[in-house]
Amino acid sequence: MAARPPRSSSAPAKGAPKAPAQSDSVRGALWTRGLQRSLIAALVLAPLLALGIQLARVPEVPPSAVSVVKPRTLGPLIAGSIANPQPTTLEFSLDEINTHLAQVLPPVAKKDGSWAFHTASLRLEPEKATLQTVYRWHGFQLHLHVSYAVSLQGGKLQLRPFSASCGRVVLGMYWIRKAEENILRKLLPSLKKEQVLLNRLETLRVEPGRVLMKVRASTSIGGA
Repeated sequence: MAARPPRSSSAPAKGAPKAPAQSDSVRGALWTRGLQRSLIAALVLAPLLALGIQLARVPEVPPSAVSVVKPRTLGPLIAGSIANPQPTTLEFSLDEINTHLAQVLPPVAKKDGSWAFHTASLRLEPEKATLQTVYRWHGFQLHLHVSYAVSLQGGKLQLRPFSASCGRVVLGMYWIRKAEENILRKLLPSLKKEQVLLNRLETLRVEPGRVLMKVRASTSIGGA
């Protein structure tokens, strides 16, 4: 009887090395996925980083007119004009106005870590005024500027905001209103006498480096 040929088998013999898993393709897929995530993160973070840098930069503003006359203290002049039973004509230089603002609006120290008011100043152009405020937070400074068209209508001062910037980022109208509300809400309570004066204006002219105004006479002892 003829011997049968040995039966062939495709199963690996015991002890033979296993076929390598497709680790290279898995690693390649993971590397590709990681690269995609890194690119997406870079595309998202790069504009945010650029925006943050622009917000932190000091805005470029044209130089204001400089007065060679020593600034006067405006507090007594404002109080005297308010109480004067006769109309008064006043001329304030930009240096005097900004020195006065520094006196009545001192820096605010906050312990809760939020942005704290530091300084406020004006820049004057014909019939325009830009309120320049600086806020501080852990050594960083935020410059917020709001520009107003200034006019006098029916004896009432009209301030119409038309542009604003935070650092070197120009703000849209929605953020202009928000910035204005935030600034005025914090600053106006410290400017009560100044508001009385501005509410009694008869004439007003804003020029580079100075403001000229005529104030109506006081109608009461308190000058209200």
